[in-house]
Amino acid sequence: MSEPRGSMQLETLLQALFVVGIFAVALVYAIRWNRAHTKAETEFAQAQGWTYTLAHNDPHGLTKRLADSLERVAPERKFDLQSIMTVESGWRRVFLFRGRYRRMYRVREWERKDNPGSACLIQSNRFKSVGSPVEIRWNYRADADPPPRGVGAGDSEFTWNFTVSSRDPASAKETVNESIQEVLLEHKKAPLVESAESLAIAIGPGGVVAMMWGYASPEQWLQLLDLCRRIESAP
Repeated sequence: MSEPRGSMQLETLLQALFVVGIFAVALVYAIRWNRAHTKAETEFAQAQGWTYTLAHNDPHGLTKRLADSLERVAPERKFDLQSIMTVESGWRRVFLFRGRYRRMYRVREWERKDNPGSACLIQSNRFKSVGSPVEIRWNYRADADPPPRGVGAGDSEFTWNFTVSSRDPASAKETVNESIQEVLLEHKKAPLVESAESLAIAIGPGGVVAMMWGYASPEQWLQLLDLCRRIESAP
């Protein structure tokens, strides 16, 4: 015998309320987590003497200017900025920022999705001669097929550990010279706070950006900053 109509409607209503309740709890948790993380970032930036900017409260347009710079340095990444720490703003501009990003072209399905990430960008004259943008990623599979536009550097320790991709292989080889290769190998071998698997570096006209998945801790922010500074100072 079928259940009474009123009983079925009540069951459907309870199921809907259960689903809505789960979403409400998740939303409240996300809001509280974001507030706590923003507060921690603000305190960290203030302790370092840096300016802290939230993308949704940016009357001076820093978010838009930084997004435009990232498009030139790392055109194969799409960034959605959420917060920015201005480390330096003189002749050399240095930023730490949090948000979401994804790779745009010829990538695996999971890489097309927006991923939470943290990054450091340095803009300086050191990179004004860079022609075609270059992206460097850790080789998380030693037996993986070469990626599209992969740039080789012979059978070396660097090529076993990193993949370099660019639309201009000749320019990429000049950009990722032996000094920068050495910096990246040292960084990968050092005790890392962030895992090497999550790290990607882009070098393009006017700047370098180091990116990692997830939201950075104070120690991770300082590591990203140190890596970009070492790349910038490499001859």
